[in-house]
Amino acid sequence: MPDTLLLTLDEVARQLRCARRSVERHIASHRLRTVHLGRSVRVERRELERFAAEMREPDDAYASQVRRRDHLLCVPRRRRVLACPGHDGAGP
Repeated sequence: MPDTLLLTLDEVARQLRCARRSVERHIASHRLRTVHLGRSVRVERRELERFAAEMREPDDAYASQVRRRDHLLCVPRRRRVLACPGHDGAGP
């Protein structure tokens, strides 16, 4: 039986052994590219293979991008006081 060229998100999740929601997150963050057929969303098998290879051995540019993004996600944002007389909102 030949391999299917286009996979559903459930099939991708089964191949990666993760939740469908995890696949949706990878798609939303543009790490996994999709093909749209009407209202259907599919992933090409070769795209899944590329994604899996990238997860195994990320290149230096991608790895530094992930580290930078993860660092930014961990940095707490300061609250800005908008209606406080005498406060410029520059810090706590």
